[in-house]
Amino acid sequence: MPYYMTFDHIKEGLNYIARIKNGETTLLSWSREALVADLTRDEVKISFLWDESSFEKLALDEFEKALSAWLAFIQSPVRMDAHEEVLL
Repeated sequence: MPYYMTFDHIKEGLNYIARIKNGETTLLSWSREALVADLTRDEVKISFLWDESSFEKLALDEFEKALSAWLAFIQSPVRMDAHEEVLL
């Protein structure tokens, strides 16, 4: 799938984070193809849909920063000399 087709999905994930942060809900699951992210106020658990024993946890704010940076990166003009680094 071309990366530009993922814009809406990433924006949906950012919307889920906003819903958690503003207290609208306490738990949301956000998934696509092979991965699922279970979001709570404190953390995000990312795992494979077919193997939940392999997972990574990170703070909700870190996940939001990573998603925002990824969206900005894939929406930016292509520059072969560019280097992006995101510190969580």
